[in-house]
Amino acid sequence: MPCHGIDGCFRGDEVNIGYRPHRAVRPTAIRVGRGPRHAAVVALDAGQGVARQTERNPRYDDLPPDRAPESGEDRREWIWVYGRRDGGSGSVPLDDVAELRCNGPRGCAGVTVIAAQSVRAGASGWVAAAALARSGAATGAPATGAR
Repeated sequence: MPCHGIDGCFRGDEVNIGYRPHRAVRPTAIRVGRGPRHAAVVALDAGQGVARQTERNPRYDDLPPDRAPESGEDRREWIWVYGRRDGGSGSVPLDDVAELRCNGPRGCAGVTVIAAQSVRAGASGWVAAAALARSGAATGAPATGAR
């Protein structure tokens, strides 16, 4: 359906994109294209956080699927991410990052959910970073030392 007469253009309510936390498993970079010859937007250290984009979610599903990887010039699969510490968005090789899974009431390695719309406090799930606290300190303050 066109938006303002433009095919392939979507209104904000038709997009509703989410992001899932990932970490770099080795030094890599967010790039402007899918291949190592493309300029780096942000260099990533091993362990540094990125956020992987989901598919458009106009129905506001609780767990939309990840945006599918795309093949790069180097025949590797690349995904679209946002840098969580230094900003920047672009492509990164899929095998250079791993999803950061949160299991159990303490969340991810000492990170606890303190506020969320769809997840009760103390539980696991996808929430805004501002709703997390480190070391179980449920204060409402932003997490410190997060990458």
